[in-house]
Amino acid sequence: MEWNGPNQGKLRKALLEIYVGSNSQSLRLFIRDNFTCSLDDVGGDDRETWAGALIEKFGQENLIDDLYKTVCQQHSEHPAITKLQSELRGALLIAKEPKINASELFTSFSPYTDFAAVQTAFLSAFKDTYGSFLEIRPEHPPLNTLSQIQALIEAYQPKLAVQFAEYLRVEFNEPNQLRLREAVVAWRDRISQAHNVTPKPPPPAQAERQGYLLVTLKESARRTDGNAFVTVFSELRILGEEALVEFGAATVTCSLDEVATHLSDLIHQAEEALSIYGCGRATLELFLPCEHLDVNIADWDIFNKKGRPRPLGKHRSFVIRSFERAEDSATQAEVKRKWQLLKDCVEQQNACDRFHPQEACPAVGDLEDKLKDKPGLKLLAELPRDREDSLDILDDIIESGVPIALWFTPVEGITAAEKLTEFDTLLQACHCLTDFSHLASQWRSQRQNHPNQHLRVLCDCPDRWPIKPFLKEPLVAS
Repeated sequence: MEWNGPNQGKLRKALLEIYVGSNSQSLRLFIRDNFTCSLDDVGGDDRETWAGALIEKFGQENLIDDLYKTVCQQHSEHPAITKLQSELRGALLIAKEPKINASELFTSFSPYTDFAAVQTAFLSAFKDTYGSFLEIRPEHPPLNTLSQIQALIEAYQPKLAVQFAEYLRVEFNEPNQLRLREAVVAWRDRISQAHNVTPKPPPPAQAERQGYLLVTLKESARRTDGNAFVTVFSELRILGEEALVEFGAATVTCSLDEVATHLSDLIHQAEEALSIYGCGRATLELFLPCEHLDVNIADWDIFNKKGRPRPLGKHRSFVIRSFERAEDSATQAEVKRKWQLLKDCVEQQNACDRFHPQEACPAVGDLEDKLKDKPGLKLLAELPRDREDSLDILDDIIESGVPIALWFTPVEGITAAEKLTEFDTLLQACHCLTDFSHLASQWRSQRQNHPNQHLRVLCDCPDRWPIKPFLKEPLVAS
């Protein structure tokens, strides 16, 4: 702990709040009973002056850490100590001896099935007991394993351990977790009785915060043996918050075939960073150039934490967004206008009926007028087999600014009626089409229940446009 002037002042203020009185006698007795240093040269006519001189003397003898630890141990429940520890932010909230032994409890947990619940319970209990873990411990130790969380539980005051067990009791709410829940309650009651600490009931459960991993593919001028290269940018956001979440991801340039390997690392890094914010799995938003909108991203092989391949479409939920819209403010304005149309349709529960059903293959430029006041497009016609003609229509869809567009890549043997059924099944399954995390989850379920590798969904909203691909200078996330 760095005991600079401001931090020394906070400690002096806490001492004065604890040892109240018109003189310094009670504070003198505390020092005499706990330290062997001489106080003969500590002077002052009033307790404020004397306390200041005391802090200065302890600083000269490098004993402020000892003073801080002792006062925390003897007055751990005093509001002044709780406030002091919060203000010092990085300082350990020191527990009274003996420390809590949590090994009996933690040996019951599986790192594969129980870690998420244990981590959530710890963060919730810490916030209840001391305040936000991120604010109190800005240079926080990692929370990647059960043993790291156990060490923190054992290092802090008993009230944290008891509150942790109370939150964990709520987390273990499945029928197959009954034995775990009973073990947690028994351990909580023992610690509570031994240290005379009563747990507070957890507040009502709140909706999980949603994290979005934005991955933008920007075409590169580089080509090798005819293979196109892209630069992969990534940003991490939490729904409803402006600031980016830093997660140490690198920007890389690679062939399109190599993007999936890089994406595996991004997913792992992002979800590790999001866990501290109380987020679950991230929803991926992939910003693709027009010419790659027909790529079957769902079949990309992503590697899980054990290095085993999994199709992206089964491994994580994702949506496809438009790179061209992200770089064009005029198209973004049109997306924003039509986004309000979509929101109105969601409120009136008639979004599925308001989407424009395009039955004939549109001529170039036709869609602009047809989609002028529409929240979405259901393209029932088959896209042209000619690559350039197909790109022309996709480009018109992008420029139209409709928040959601659905179509099929060319495939034999599917009728317009069957396409409409697929489109409506997805749209009707989404209780809120403006929630892209839910939309992505429903699209993922539909791919698994009704496998169709040719259905494509393009969606955009006025929020979460990527920043990094369009900056001249590197962006530093907060």
